[in-house]
Amino acid sequence: MGLISLHRKYSFIDYQHHLCSFASLIKLIAIIGAFLIPIVLILKLNITESQFLSFEQPIVKFQYKYILVAENSVDNDTGKGILCSSFDALNQFNETKKCSKIQISEKDINYDGTIDELMFSFEFNTINNYGIKSVKIMLFLDARIESQCEFRIPAAVIVKKKLSENFYNRKILIFGNLEVSQNIALVCPFFLRNVKSHFYYETLNENQTNLEKYRLSSIREQLQHNPMHFNFKETATDYEQFSDEKTTIKVGVKIPELAIRYQKSFWQKFMSFWMQFLSLFIITIAIENYILNYLFENRLIITRRKNYIKDKEF
Repeated sequence: MGLISLHRKYSFIDYQHHLCSFASLIKLIAIIGAFLIPIVLILKLNITESQFLSFEQPIVKFQYKYILVAENSVDNDTGKGILCSSFDALNQFNETKKCSKIQISEKDINYDGTIDELMFSFEFNTINNYGIKSVKIMLFLDARIESQCEFRIPAAVIVKKKLSENFYNRKILIFGNLEVSQNIALVCPFFLRNVKSHFYYETLNENQTNLEKYRLSSIREQLQHNPMHFNFKETATDYEQFSDEKTTIKVGVKIPELAIRYQKSFWQKFMSFWMQFLSLFIITIAIENYILNYLFENRLIITRRKNYIKDKEF
């Protein structure tokens, strides 16, 4: 039976032996191990994650749906209040004072076509000893992300603030950031699998007649039914004095780049596994090559050594 090449060193030193030999068995085990060891390491150490983070700035627009409820008092009488709402059904159930002015502005700070900041302003008349004790604000937004696949994400700015004193003739400035609240990773469709995360886009129906649905707790619960949603995190509050008999509440919402979790598709998992396997395979081959060099060079495994430069065998 002829000799076969089992291992090479420096490309010109060849170690040879018969196919049915102990040296051939060691070489076969090394080849199989080079493939199995990376696979076992990937599976055991869970190197290939099933999810990944994507950092993106959501595209946000105001839906022109809002609710502001301001409780005021006269000599500790809390029976009166102010309601500003875009919901006709809610306005019909209330005969309280309305806002005299409502303003919404959008800012694109870096001129990239995406809104970076929203500013909401509510103004209503107040007089001495007839001011604001607490305020609740709900602003409904339409958010969209599209880095991996397009999703419409429910979003709302919810502010609940109890003031330490009876505020009148003042400007209340509330600042904060839009942040992500995510329960599970988003799933995008891919080739041969048309599955996508589902959202309940309508947080509050415009024709809703059940007053319980307009409560903050009910709206928060509705948002939580989604895989993820965007909400408002307050970072600062400031106050300014007015000379006029009016109170202004401003809410500034910054829209930063956010980390969003996605579920990897089959092809993304395959590519991730392949890259991890290739990296570990190269390392395994290098280690095995060093071990085989040592075994054959020191004749711990008997083979025939051929030097192609000297053109001789020994």
